[in-house]
Amino acid sequence: MEHRPIISLCIPTNGAIQWIKPTIENIYLQDCKQEDFEVIVVDNSISEKLREYIECLPYTNLRYVSSTVEGFSNQIFALKCGKGIYCKLYNHRLLLQKGILKRMIDFICRFQQEKPVLFFSQGNPKYKEEYFEMPDFESFMRKLSYWSSWSGGVGVWNSDIPQLDNIKYDKMFPCASLLFEIREQSKYVIWNVRFDIQQDDKGKGGYNFFETFAIRYLDIINELRRKERISVDTFNLIRRDLYAFLCSWYYKLMVKKGQYTFDTSDIDTSMSVYYSTWQYKKMVVYAHITPRWKRIMRIPSYIYRKIAK
Repeated sequence: MEHRPIISLCIPTNGAIQWIKPTIENIYLQDCKQEDFEVIVVDNSISEKLREYIECLPYTNLRYVSSTVEGFSNQIFALKCGKGIYCKLYNHRLLLQKGILKRMIDFICRFQQEKPVLFFSQGNPKYKEEYFEMPDFESFMRKLSYWSSWSGGVGVWNSDIPQLDNIKYDKMFPCASLLFEIREQSKYVIWNVRFDIQQDDKGKGGYNFFETFAIRYLDIINELRRKERISVDTFNLIRRDLYAFLCSWYYKLMVKKGQYTFDTSDIDTSMSVYYSTWQYKKMVVYAHITPRWKRIMRIPSYIYRKIAK
């Protein structure tokens, strides 16, 4: 019988060899037995450079797969390529913290028999627990909030892979579609551990950020509310949490500028669908005033020490 690794790290990419190299090097620096994991790089670019690089590496548990699937849908195709007991999406700019892969494998083994829907969050600091178990979708969504939009937290048990072909995927959020539709009923578990360090995300973008998150993502969440899979209260909780996320990104894109390639046109129009005019104006003021006010009010530590005396 063919050996099956515990986890498949499924890396969708578009030929980004500059990111893949340090990502793969980081994986194989983890203190983890190679028979416990496999790495699949699923590339939808036309360049052969990444293939040539992968095929020169000495690792027997590393595979290169050529893909013709475009955009974010390549994420779902990447999951289908995994042979492990659990197949997890893995960002091509991701660097794992030391020892995390072994902890991740131990976590998967803990739930291997029960096979709940798992989500790997980035460790919410307001919670002390390493993981949360939730009995239903409503409680899962209340705990997870807008993090359900993050593809990096998504994976699937190999036994559920045949179900992937039965899901209707949103073009911009295929992994959210998977997370919401893979099971009609299930137990859910969130691994509340910060497990990665992102490489420099300069150049990230290529789509209208506020239209995508303030309208499209909330349309998906609102549809869950309409179908009564979540309550009105849970929808509003996610909408409020997302607002803080949007405010932080408005500052990054409209005040700091320069690092990303997102389309930032018609932000006021995008914000008007699920938020008020006042909330949009508050976001603008927050982005331009608050960081400057914090700098003005910053007091040197030696003054604090004098005051304390």
